[in-house]
Amino acid sequence: MTRTPRRAGLAPAVAAALCAAAIPPAAAAPTYSVLDLGTFGGPSSLGYGVNASGQAVGQADTPGSYRAFVTGPDSPLAPADTPGTLPGGSHSVGYGLNDSGQAVGFSDATGTTAHAFLSTGGSLFDLGTFGGANSVASGINDSGQVVGGADIANGNSHAFVHAGTDPLIATDDLGTLGGDNSTAEKINTAGQTVGEAQTAGGDFHAFLHAGTGPLTAADDLGTLGGPTSFGLGLNAAGQVVGQADINSTAHHAFLDNGGMVDLGTLTGDLDSEAFGINDFGFIVGESESADMSVGYKGSRAFVYDGSGLFDLNTLLLNSTNGYTLADADSINDAGQIIVNGFTPGGQSHAFLLTPRAAVPEPSSLSLAALGLLGVGLVAVRRRGQGAVSSPLQLPAKVADNGHGISQEVSPWPRSYMTPLTLRAAASRARSRRTTSRLSSPSCTSSASTSST
Repeated sequence: MTRTPRRAGLAPAVAAALCAAAIPPAAAAPTYSVLDLGTFGGPSSLGYGVNASGQAVGQADTPGSYRAFVTGPDSPLAPADTPGTLPGGSHSVGYGLNDSGQAVGFSDATGTTAHAFLSTGGSLFDLGTFGGANSVASGINDSGQVVGGADIANGNSHAFVHAGTDPLIATDDLGTLGGDNSTAEKINTAGQTVGEAQTAGGDFHAFLHAGTGPLTAADDLGTLGGPTSFGLGLNAAGQVVGQADINSTAHHAFLDNGGMVDLGTLTGDLDSEAFGINDFGFIVGESESADMSVGYKGSRAFVYDGSGLFDLNTLLLNSTNGYTLADADSINDAGQIIVNGFTPGGQSHAFLLTPRAAVPEPSSLSLAALGLLGVGLVAVRRRGQGAVSSPLQLPAKVADNGHGISQEVSPWPRSYMTPLTLRAAASRARSRRTTSRLSSPSCTSSASTSST
């Protein structure tokens, strides 16, 4: 059931949406240069986030394992870019990164357990669990608050918000929406947390939560008419993106700014997920083919600019370079995007895209049609600053906008919850079909009209 908008101030935006259908769409998205981030000597890498400096976080194969990485600004992987593992561990994954370069993720610890870590000041800190076996950290803001999921004593997993390098404590536990499990995906500088939690009926619903107290029914963002939804991305204004079931067989990317809006898919596709949103309201994600036999290679990375979804494969500066972009996970305020895809030789690698051509800012009425003119909107106008142009209008990267939004990532976009041990072992189950697309730890046009 779709959630009723919590802000009465959305009524004018809804009215504007009725008129916006007649407004011509915004101009085309920019073209992008592509930087292959490479690996640590193994075949594959996956990127999950990018901060304001152009540093990327993710995981990359070594000849015999895989390790978390944090790159230098606008740079491919170097041997020193891994924070390593927790004591006794052999592999690790980095999921979240803030503008200070602090990173979070998970590392195997002892035996078959995996624990959340915080990497800061050259040291790796084990954040422990809530009495269970495993934990994973998925996001960190510029204040150093960490979010993720941790097992409790009975084997269920609960979302957490944690500060500091000491292990988790009981008051970090956010609980659920009445069911057994939950996990937190990202946190912004205001302390708002996005994620998903089981309801009393057992379905997962996206949530947006403020503060550190337990989840309440008011945090439930609802769905797009189907049973489940997952909150995967968040910006400084509290705008949420993710995926939600539209019926029993398909899920679509959504934007929630007080009410959930279906972003549709690229033409001809069945499913989509939105993973990241920047302070200007630009959204990135993945659109998936209805043909499950093609697996991960049936996915296309997209960017949404307020007028529609654009296939990033059609926007590369050199369209003959042979890269195939399958999903886009994070976008910073300079418009740089972390994507995962395939090299000309078919290896799965992480890439950093940087916009290189001018693009007009999306029409304000076009944004209103999708709820982007709600209370606190920073995409079009910031308090006390007047109109602000998108940095995507510039030919090169620009400085951080001063709001301190961190570029955390979502570790397990999916349409069902799996035990935390399986999530850690799979190193990021993406959705219904992900397990056939990614093996642990590696992964085996023009503007498109959104289909709803």
